[in-house]
Amino acid sequence: MTDRIERLEEAFRAFGYVVIADPVLNSEDLFADTLCSALSKVERTFSINAKRYHFRGRSRNALAALHAAIPHPCFGVEVRQ
Repeated sequence: MTDRIERLEEAFRAFGYVVIADPVLNSEDLFADTLCSALSKVERTFSINAKRYHFRGRSRNALAALHAAIPHPCFGVEVRQ
């Protein structure tokens, strides 16, 4: 299960977010599912912004627009400073 959480944390880092929360003991599945749904929301918003504003790749402007739209995707995930 920790591999799944680590992969999700890595995916969030690619979008400029950092996971600061740790899963509660014996609820790692719920934590991973929450991160997964938040990541889906981030990916969907990123894609919509790319089409709407004609961003290419993960440019600084694309990430800034994403972070403005979703500053906190879920509890324990925030924009990397």
